[in-house]
Amino acid sequence: FERDSAGADLLEGNHRFVTGVQGSAVFFDGYTTALRLDKEAVPALGDGFTLSGWLAVAAYPWGQVPIVNQGRDELRGFTFDVTPRGALAFKAVTNGRELVATSADYLLEHRRWTHVAARFDPSSGLAIFIDGRVVAATPIPDSNNLGGRNPNDRLLQATELDLLVGATRVPVRPAGYHRFKGSRPGFMSFDGVIDEISVFDSAFADR
Repeated sequence: FERDSAGADLLEGNHRFVTGVQGSAVFFDGYTTALRLDKEAVPALGDGFTLSGWLAVAAYPWGQVPIVNQGRDELRGFTFDVTPRGALAFKAVTNGRELVATSADYLLEHRRWTHVAARFDPSSGLAIFIDGRVVAATPIPDSNNLGGRNPNDRLLQATELDLLVGATRVPVRPAGYHRFKGSRPGFMSFDGVIDEISVFDSAFADR
């Protein structure tokens, strides 16, 4: 993120610019920081897409917090998240169902740069990458098991929503790991540094 590309109209809450992988990056405060991209600037992603970026985690979140999100509940769109135990979770809606891929816990190390990526491919499903290595994958279910649905295996994109980076879209409860049944819902953001977030309108091959 460079200062001239993340203006006050897009970058919200408490934040500061720090040295990134390339140029400057944004330090998110874990509570208020959010970066928004207008929905009109988000490409069509239905036929496959790839998300990528660099993270330096200061602390794991209290609840599941998006790295990149353009989703509404489990009905439309996608979300690529960091979990309270340092895993990555990627969800995307296709054929009227939400697909989920989740990595093992504690794969995101603290205070070091980690490259993360997520891919939705209508022919193969979901995949999550850390430093170029596949750490989780979920195939698209056999269309014969979808009952009366009319599957096309495309992402059901939430085109009515802005793209949100580094923050929850709605208040969420803290995970039960921290407190039994959590607590009152609240907005949360990523705690650490995010840099070089990219959204590509194609499903990249494994690297």
